[in-house]
Amino acid sequence: MNIYNIMSAEYIKYVVLFVTIIVCMCVHTEVFSIKSIIIILIVLFLFLFIINIYPNLVISIFELCESKITWRIKTNKSIAALTIDDIPMGSATQIKEIISILDEYNSKATFFMLSGEFEKASNEVKKIIRDAVSRGVIELANHGEFDEDASSLNQKEFIEKHNKCDKLISCIKPEPKYKFFRPGKGHVTKQMLEWCNSNNYICVLGNIFPNEFSFLSFTNAIYLRYVVSNGSIIILHDHKKTPSNLRNFFSKRKNKEIDITKLSELFDVKLDKYKQFSYI
Repeated sequence: MNIYNIMSAEYIKYVVLFVTIIVCMCVHTEVFSIKSIIIILIVLFLFLFIINIYPNLVISIFELCESKITWRIKTNKSIAALTIDDIPMGSATQIKEIISILDEYNSKATFFMLSGEFEKASNEVKKIIRDAVSRGVIELANHGEFDEDASSLNQKEFIEKHNKCDKLISCIKPEPKYKFFRPGKGHVTKQMLEWCNSNNYICVLGNIFPNEFSFLSFTNAIYLRYVVSNGSIIILHDHKKTPSNLRNFFSKRKNKEIDITKLSELFDVKLDKYKQFSYI
């Protein structure tokens, strides 16, 4: 398993399954006492807890392993980027309410588009997206054609599907300032990075990723209020619980001085930082 898959939900499932099997084997063979197993489980829980509460500890390692992927932007400025994947998610899409919440709290976001889902969407959904782009509330980014694991596609399929999304984004004006890409399911391969380089895309994952699809989703707003900091890149999805999580986050967050905005504005901060030292 490569470094890019470490943050995937599938990886976490395999870790939990592996630990469960080991514990069962230990109990069956009496290698460890019950007390030892409890200690192991407590240590594992604390490890996972620290990863979730202090994600940048892990992200720092990832950044050393692969500099071509953007996980966050290191800055002292009070700004963070909100990104929402799988736009629009069929008839269950929540974009109307999501955009309404962004307007209400004077915030912005980057929508990672699924071109195939957009083509099937109603005229109302298409109009909502186009209007939000024209107003500058959102910008669009490339997430492929459908909600699928991009790493499972062969090279030809990958290029065709993501070129379709690229064409769609270029047709919705104004076009984004930067071209952002995030693979379906978050699995990045060397071939994807080569495609990004050839097509002037920036591969962006993130460092804030709530458990939206688990039974712990009710804690997401609290989690976001605690961990969002300067330079964070938040990953959410077009999911039925996203509007309520966003509203609870915006209405009760303590760090209201942090501007929640689009990826392009966060990257502008990064580029401004480089310009300050361009004389060196």
